[in-house]
Amino acid sequence: MPPATTRSSARDLGIAILLVASLVTAVHWPVLSTQALGLDDNLFVTGNPLVTRPGVSSVSRFFGEVLTPSSVPGYYTPLTMTSLMADWALGGRPGNLGAFHRTHLALHVLSTVLLLLILYELFGSLVAAACAALIFGLHPLTVEPLAWISERKTMLAAPCALASIACYLRRARGGGPGWLAASLLAYFLGLLAKPTIVSLPAILLALDHWPLRRLGRSALIEKWPWLAITVASVVVTTISQARTAPFPPPEQSGVLRPVLQIAYVLAFYAGKIVWPVDLTTAYVPPRPYALTDPRIYGSVLVVLAIAAVLVLARRRLPGLFTGALVFVLALAPTFSVVTWSYFIVYDRYLYFPALGLAIMVAGALASWLTVRGGSLSAVAMAVAPVLLAAGLLACGTRVAYRHWRDSVALWTQTVRLAPGELDAHNGLAIAYEAQGDTTAAAAEYRAALALHPNYVFALINLGELLASTGESEEAAALLRRALALAPNDARPHVDLAAILLGRAGAGVEAADHLRAAVRLRPDWV
Repeated sequence: MPPATTRSSARDLGIAILLVASLVTAVHWPVLSTQALGLDDNLFVTGNPLVTRPGVSSVSRFFGEVLTPSSVPGYYTPLTMTSLMADWALGGRPGNLGAFHRTHLALHVLSTVLLLLILYELFGSLVAAACAALIFGLHPLTVEPLAWISERKTMLAAPCALASIACYLRRARGGGPGWLAASLLAYFLGLLAKPTIVSLPAILLALDHWPLRRLGRSALIEKWPWLAITVASVVVTTISQARTAPFPPPEQSGVLRPVLQIAYVLAFYAGKIVWPVDLTTAYVPPRPYALTDPRIYGSVLVVLAIAAVLVLARRRLPGLFTGALVFVLALAPTFSVVTWSYFIVYDRYLYFPALGLAIMVAGALASWLTVRGGSLSAVAMAVAPVLLAAGLLACGTRVAYRHWRDSVALWTQTVRLAPGELDAHNGLAIAYEAQGDTTAAAAEYRAALALHPNYVFALINLGELLASTGESEEAAALLRRALALAPNDARPHVDLAAILLGRAGAGVEAADHLRAAVRLRPDWV
C-alpha cells in the first residue's frame, strides 16, 4: 500500500466523490425516461398483488413467508419486494416507471461512491480510487440492472455488500466495534435483497491476505458471525427455491460440464467487459458444452492464459491477483452450475463482482503512482487513458439505453441478437400486445412455440390472447396443454374457466378450475 502521507485531505475526498457522482448521474440520466419492461417485471411488480396493494399486510407477507415465498416463487427477497412496493406507492406504474428508475439511479450512485471509498481505504490513492470507481460507474454493463425494474434485488444487494466491506475495512484499520456491527447488519440486509452475495466472507478473507496483510488464525476466527449469517441464508435460499421454483436438471451432465461452463462464463464476461457491444437480456449459451465447440476450447485457452499472467504477476502486482480472486469469488454464486434457467450469463451478474475488477484497476494505478513518486506528470499519465476509456464507456452506455426506451425496442434488440431464443420472442410478443398490436403479438408467440411446442409461457400467453379475440377453441386447447405441463400455475386455470363459463353445461368444470386457482393463489382477487 502507498505510504499514509500520500492520502489526500477530506476536502479532496469530498471533491472526488462529488465529481464522480455527478458524472455517473449525468451519463445514466436517460434511465429516468426508459419505459421497457423485462420478462419478469410482471411477476415482480406490475402483476404482483402484494406490490400493487401497498400496506402493512404486504410487508408482513414479504418478510413472513421465509421458506415458502408466494409473492414471487424462488428465493427469499423481502427487502427487494418491500422496496418495489414503496415505489409503487410513490406512483410507479407501467408507462410511468420514473419512481422505480429514480431509486435505481440513486442506488447506483451510492454503489459507485462506496466503491470509491473502499478503494481509497485499500490503496490510499485518491486518484486511483476515483479513476476505478468512475470506470465502474460509467460502464455499459451497468445499464441492464439500472433499467430493469425487477433487478431492484441487484441494485439493493450490491450497495449493502459494498457497505459491509467498507465498514469491515474501517474495523480492520483499528475502528471500534460499531464498525463490525454495521458490517454485519449491511451484509444481512443485502442477503434479504438478493442472496447471491453469500461469498462476501471469502472476499473479506482475500482482502485480509492482501492488501490488509492480516490473514491468520484470528482473522479466520473473527469471521464466524459472517459465516453464521451465510449458512442461514444458504439454508433458507435452498429450501425456498426447492419448494417454490425447483431447479431443473442440467441439459448435459458429466464431470467436465461444470468446468467447461465456468471457463465459458469467465471468458464471455472478459470479452464483454473489454468490448461491451451488442448487449442484450438474453445471450445464447453453447450447446452442448464440449471441447469440439470453438467457443468452449477458446474460452478454456483464454482463461488459462489470463490465470497464468495473474499468477506470474502476483508478487510484482498483487492487486491484479487479488482483484481477479475477488471477481471470481463474487461471481461464483451465479456460475449456474446448478441450473435454474436456460441462460447462464447476464449483464447484471457482473454488477457486484465488478468490485474485483475495480481493485485490479486501482491497484495497478496506485502501484504506478507509487513507483513514479506521485508526481504531476505521473498523475497525468495515469488519468489520461482512464478519461479516454471513461468517455468511450459513457458513449456506449448512452447507446445501450436506446434499446430500453420501450419494451418493443428492448425485445426487438433481443430477438435480433438471439433469434432462436424462446424468451426473446415471448418478450417481444408481450410488448406488442401491450401496444395493442395483437396480430404481431400472436405471430411472435407462434414463433416461440415453433421453436419449442411445450414452452409454457407462450402457450398461456397465446391462449389468453386468442381468448380475448374470440378464438376460444384454439385458446382452450393451448391452455389445456399448458395445464398438463404446469399444473401448479394458476393462470391457465383462470383463463380456461373464463372460456368455459361462456359455454352451456361447462359451469361445473369452470368452477373446478377456479377452485384450483384459488388454492394455488389465494391472494388473486
